[in-house]
Amino acid sequence: MTGNGLSETEKEMYKAVVIRSYMTPNMAEEARYAYANAALVEQSGVPDVPVYYFISDESEVGPGWRDTVTTYLAQLDHSQYSYLDCGHYVHDAMPE
Repeated sequence: MTGNGLSETEKEMYKAVVIRSYMTPNMAEEARYAYANAALVEQSGVPDVPVYYFISDESEVGPGWRDTVTTYLAQLDHSQYSYLDCGHYVHDAMPE
């Protein structure tokens, strides 16, 4: 957190919220089943459902993130996407 947007108290409050929300039971469950879910998708094929993707920049994920996601989306008949100028946690950076 840089800049002058938040006071020191607000920065500490934000930090507490982030720490509290890290590795929630839902996040742990998602991590626990990630490989099994990926294998299921690989076995079943790419689902044919309409989806709109909001793709973050590469600031909080590895290089090539956008290329990886758009390569996957090229396989889908009913997908659209927008690039966002924020990190992976879009819900925190751009809640609107």
